[in-house]
Amino acid sequence: MNYYETPTTATTGADQSHCGTLTSTGLGGNTPAVGTGAWSIVSGGTGTFTAPTSGNSNFVANSYATYVLRWTISNGTCATSSDDITINFYQTPTTATVGSTQNLCGTLESGVLGGNTPTSGTGAWSIVSGGTGTFSNSASGSSTFEADAYGTYVLRWTISNGICTPSTADVTVNYYESTVASDAGVAQNLCDVTTTTLAGNDPTPGTGLWTLVSGPNTLRSHHRRHTTQR
Repeated sequence: MNYYETPTTATTGADQSHCGTLTSTGLGGNTPAVGTGAWSIVSGGTGTFTAPTSGNSNFVANSYATYVLRWTISNGTCATSSDDITINFYQTPTTATVGSTQNLCGTLESGVLGGNTPTSGTGAWSIVSGGTGTFSNSASGSSTFEADAYGTYVLRWTISNGICTPSTADVTVNYYESTVASDAGVAQNLCDVTTTTLAGNDPTPGTGLWTLVSGPNTLRSHHRRHTTQR
């Protein structure tokens, strides 16, 4: 007759998360005082244990995924004791890219921002600077952006995956308000003078600048210029 002692209660180490590698660190299974231990895969895919009967074995996964691994201690006909550990293997996120700078006039709606579609990880748009606004789809690289006011905006496309360092790329969108119609004032007829004040209207928004279209080269003109930040 065989008398088997109850096997040691199985324990494992803390759950693990790894980026850019398919190899875990030591799994932290305890060494049984009674019985023998063995590792098995509960879920996640396929892979290999470097030492399948050692509690502190490493695990090499065949693909990036979340794996549940089991350390089981057995002794004869006794009920086994087991404990599970979860290992997350994250692939390095795709390098983020965006479209070129956009310069827009008289509209607060951008064109497609041109973020790339990640093959690893997920993407999200955010505002770096410039003010507030709304993305048509903050999780799509081909989103557009509607600004709440005219100005220069820097928008960021971030691709993330688990614990990995995210990859980012920025695109600048300049929203220019339409300028007012120019008004140079009434015609002036002058006698024996070489200077006068011109009556051009102040541009709001934009900037104004006088240029000589025709006439003697000795004619002098006063520049009237006004700048509005928009």
